[in-house]
Amino acid sequence: MKENQVPVSGLEKNGKRRILVVDDERLLVEVISKILSKKFKDVEIETAFDGYKACIKAGSFIPDIIILDLRMPKASG
Repeated sequence: MKENQVPVSGLEKNGKRRILVVDDERLLVEVISKILSKKFKDVEIETAFDGYKACIKAGSFIPDIIILDLRMPKASG
């Protein structure tokens, strides 16, 4: 990103990375969360099961990345 003059000052972070996993299929959220926590030991993972709760969690948890379904109840991805 530096080569293309994309600002990266806000992207540098110390500590654990945060991932928010969102899907209305609870089993899928559980599987994705388990895989991520096994693969990446230094991450915090939060989950949500509809778009509305995902927005609330995104505002309070402030994830580095969000993995979400596009079609969900209450608010789509």
